[in-house]
Amino acid sequence: MFEFIIWFVLSLAAWYLLLFVFSFAQAQSGLFFGAKVQRVSIGNAPTEALKVSWQGKHWDWEIGPLPFGSSTKFAGELDPLKENGEQQAQSRRSEGLFSSLSTIQKILILISGPIALLILSGLLLSASVFAGADQLSLSTKNESTIFPVAVSGLKIEDSESEVGEQFKLAWELIMNLFPRYFLFQSCEGWGGLAGCVSTLAAAGTYDWAAWVTCIGCLSFALAVVNLLPIPPMGGFQILHLLAASFFGQKRIEKTTVAVIALGLAYLLTIMCRIFIADFFWIVGTFSQ
Repeated sequence: MFEFIIWFVLSLAAWYLLLFVFSFAQAQSGLFFGAKVQRVSIGNAPTEALKVSWQGKHWDWEIGPLPFGSSTKFAGELDPLKENGEQQAQSRRSEGLFSSLSTIQKILILISGPIALLILSGLLLSASVFAGADQLSLSTKNESTIFPVAVSGLKIEDSESEVGEQFKLAWELIMNLFPRYFLFQSCEGWGGLAGCVSTLAAAGTYDWAAWVTCIGCLSFALAVVNLLPIPPMGGFQILHLLAASFFGQKRIEKTTVAVIALGLAYLLTIMCRIFIADFFWIVGTFSQ
């Protein structure tokens, strides 16, 4: 049990590290294009009082108790719902403001986070291959070598890891996760935050290579989810920038308001499903 707790803490720390890599990549990309970084936030919290913040050398830091998302706040990063012609004209005359950057530069900043996570995912998934570790694959609950597990099952094969199989595992996990949480299919046997971290910890107690592979899959999943066109994900922000560039901010303003409202309601529903799935997973797993 003590070993599981140690790996649980390490897994949670690794999750926060992935969020740090995401936000730090965006912050560095912004600085490269001349935008001033005001704040880097890692994780979230129901209220501001639960967040820990401090002033760094170059920007402010903020950490929340829940590892759901991270963000980078730039100077002059205008609210798409409040931006108007006067603000745009003023931002173009100002240096160091995010709003003064070109659309291409803004998009490159937004995608730098997911790209950093995808690169890190590739390195982590390849580590088991170079180490000659056994292959980890998706399986049923009955076949699962890893326990507890908050997915359908994870089995350690008797063959050595291969690069193709490693990326296949990451992709299969996404393809199984997406319809359950985003398309409202049954989440039976699948957990949420606690279930995911518990699965990582269980992999660590079995084998370090399995743990590294699971962290690589998590990094891959975080990158893909961020690119979904759902407010306030990076994918939606990129679509909004492109739409504003082609049609103008004023022409898409009403549509933007409606889409953001629906998107946030949809995202809140997903978060509730994740917490509910976590509750039933914990009860079902640890009551056996």
